[in-house]
Amino acid sequence: MIYIIDQLSTSETLWLLILIIEIGLVLCNALVSRDRNMSWFQPPMIVTVIFLYYTLIGPLYLIYNNDTVDRLVNLRYTFDFAWQGACIALFAFMCAYLIKQPNPKTILIPDNSGSISYKLGNYLNLASLFLFSLVAGFFIFSLINPFYSAEVFIDGAARYDGSSLILGPFANYLNLSINFLVPGTFFLFASFLRKNRNPINLLFWYFVSIGIYTSLGFRYRILLILAGSFCIWFLSAKRKFNPFYGVIGVLFLMIIVGIIGVSRTYYVGLDVGKLGDESFLTLALESMKDAKIFMTTGAVMSAFPSDFSFIGLEPIINTFLLPIPSAFLSNKDTISYITDVTSFIYRSPYANAGAAFLNYAELYMMGGPLAIFVGYFLLGLIYRKLWIWFTFNSTNPLAQAIYSNCLVFLYVVISRGYLPQVAMVFAFTVLPGLLIARKYSKPIRV
Repeated sequence: MIYIIDQLSTSETLWLLILIIEIGLVLCNALVSRDRNMSWFQPPMIVTVIFLYYTLIGPLYLIYNNDTVDRLVNLRYTFDFAWQGACIALFAFMCAYLIKQPNPKTILIPDNSGSISYKLGNYLNLASLFLFSLVAGFFIFSLINPFYSAEVFIDGAARYDGSSLILGPFANYLNLSINFLVPGTFFLFASFLRKNRNPINLLFWYFVSIGIYTSLGFRYRILLILAGSFCIWFLSAKRKFNPFYGVIGVLFLMIIVGIIGVSRTYYVGLDVGKLGDESFLTLALESMKDAKIFMTTGAVMSAFPSDFSFIGLEPIINTFLLPIPSAFLSNKDTISYITDVTSFIYRSPYANAGAAFLNYAELYMMGGPLAIFVGYFLLGLIYRKLWIWFTFNSTNPLAQAIYSNCLVFLYVVISRGYLPQVAMVFAFTVLPGLLIARKYSKPIRV
C-alpha cells in the first residue's frame, strides 16, 4: 500500500481520498441502517460496488503492478482526471437519491401464485428464440452449447457472425432480441421461488440463455443474468444478507469473467485449451484487466476541451438516430464522436478498436464537470423513483423480476460510455419489463 501511495501525485491522493470517503459512507450506511438487509440491494449500493471495482480497486491494482500501458500508450497521466470524474458522479447520484419523492400512483396487480410471471417469462423467452433464429438460423442450436459451437459447420459456413443477407438492415434488431431471455428468465425464476413452479422448465431456460450468451462472447449478459438472479433470490424472501457471501459472489463472477475473457471467440464459443493450467486466482485477476477502461476514461476527459470541443447534446441526438437502419439514412454517423477521441488517444484509427470507457467520460465530453453532475443527478432521481415503486410492490414476483433487472442494468449504464448503444440494449433488456409493469398496474386507492 505504501508503494502505491508513493506513486500518487498530491492531486491524485486528494481525489482518491475523497472517493474512498464517499464509498465508505455508502458502505457504512448499509451496515448501520435500520433495514440493513434491504439497503444492500438499493441502487446506491450497486453503483458503489461498480465504482469500487472500476475506479478504486482496479486502478490501484494497475498502479501496484505497474500496468498502465494500454495498446502501446502509457496512460498513467489519466488517473487524476478519472478520479475527479468518479467523485463528482458518485456525489451527484447520492445527492439526488436522498431527495424525498412522492409515492407511486399505481401498484402492480397481485401475482400471489406466480402464474402471471410464469406466463410472461415463457412468452418472452419463446419470442426471443424465434426472433433470434430468424437471423441465426440453424446456428442457434450450436450456440446453446458454447463448448461445441466452434466445431459446427453448416452449408460450408464456419459460424454465425451476427449478420443476415435476408433481413439486411433489420438484422441488428433481431440480434438484440436475444436479450429478451434476461427478463424472461427473471420472471420464470421469480415465479419458481413463489410456488416452486416447473423447475425443469426453469433449468432449461437458464441452460439455453447462459449457453447462447457464453457463445456470443459478450460478458455483460452473463453478469446480468447471474447477478439479477441472485437479487431475485434475496428479495423474494428478504433473506438475511451476509457481506462475506457477497464478496464470494463477486469473486465467483470475476472468475467467470476471467474464464470467458481468456477462452472466448465472439459468436463461436469457448476454447478451454486456452486456459492451460491457470489457477482460479489467476483467472480472477485476469478480469481486473477490464479496469483499464478507467484509464481510457481519464484519457478521454483529459482531451476536453484542450484538444476537442465539448460535443453538447450529440450523444442524445445520436441515440434517436441509431435505431434507424443505415440503409434508410445513408449519412448516419453515430459513433464518430467516440472514435475520433479514442483514435487521438491511441494515436491510430486501428489501435482504438473496442476501446471503452465509463459513462461519466461521455458526460464530460458533453459539457465538463457540470454535465457529469447533471447526468448522475438525473440517474439518481430515476433510481430513487424505482426504489419507491419497488417498496410498494416488494412481495410481488413481477416487481422482484423487474426491479432486479433494472438494478443490475446499472452495470451496463455505468461501464459503457456510449449512450446510443446503451439505449438500444436497454430497449431489449429492461424496457419489456417496464412495459409489462405498466400493463399490469392499477391505481392505488386512497
